[in-house]
Amino acid sequence: MKRRAMPSRRARVLTLAAALALSAGAPAALAQRGGDPIRPEPSQSVLRAIEVPYLRPPEKAALRVFHGLGTDADLADPALRARAALAAGVLDDPSLRDEKAAALDRAEAALRRGEADACLALVGEDASPRAARLRAEALEELGRVDEAKAACGPVVLRLQTTKAERADELVEGVRAMELLARLEGKPSRDYQSMLSLLIRAQEELDRLHWPAIAMQARLLYDKDNSPEAAQACFETLKLNASSVEALELLGRISVDAFNFAGTEDVA
Repeated sequence: MKRRAMPSRRARVLTLAAALALSAGAPAALAQRGGDPIRPEPSQSVLRAIEVPYLRPPEKAALRVFHGLGTDADLADPALRARAALAAGVLDDPSLRDEKAAALDRAEAALRRGEADACLALVGEDASPRAARLRAEALEELGRVDEAKAACGPVVLRLQTTKAERADELVEGVRAMELLARLEGKPSRDYQSMLSLLIRAQEELDRLHWPAIAMQARLLYDKDNSPEAAQACFETLKLNASSVEALELLGRISVDAFNFAGTEDVA
C-alpha cells in the first residue's frame, strides 16, 4: 500500500540506527546499518505462521494484512485494506469510509481524524471491549469526561474479574484501564498491573500479537524508560513493519534525544 501524508502527530519516525542506539538490547551488527529506514526483516515466526498448511486462504490473507505483509490481491478486499490502512496510519484511504470495512475499523479511523461524533455513531450499541474503549475515547474528545469514565468501567471491571483468553481483548482492556486512570488524574495507577497483563497477552496468549508489544512500548515511554520502549517498538516492527504506533513513538524518542536528523527521515 502506498503510504500517504499522515497527520503530524503520527508522522514522526527515525532511522533504524537511531532506534537501536537508544535500545540497550539491540544487536550491535544491526546498529551499523547507517541511515537505512526502519524496515526490519519480518520475524521468521510470522512467516511460518502465515504458511501453516491448515489455514484457509482467507485466514492467510487476514494474517498477512495483520502483520503488514498484505499482497495486492489481499488489499483489493475493502475490509482487509481498511485494516492495513489503519495499522499504517493512512487515515485518508477510501477503504476507511467504505461500508464493506468493519464498523470498528471505520470508527477508529474517524476518531484518529478528529471525528468523535462519527466514531460514536459507528460504534453504536456494540458492547465489545474495543467498542467500549473507542466510545470512551470519543466521549473524552468531546469533553464528556464523566460519560467517558462510565464507558471504561465495565471493560476494566471485566479485566479485573475475568481472565481474558484473547490477546486482542486483553490489550483493549489495558487501553481502557490506562484511559480511566488518566481521566481520574492518576496516570501512574495500575502501571505494573497493566504491564503484567500485556506481557501475559504476548507470552501466554499470542506471541505474534504486535499490538500488545506496542502498548508495552507506550507504557514504558510514559515511565521515562526510553531504551526499553525503543526496543519494544523495534520488536513491534519485526511483527508489523508498518505499525504507526511504533513509528510515532520512535519519532518521539528521537526528538527527546535531540536526534532531529533521524526524526526527519520520515517513512
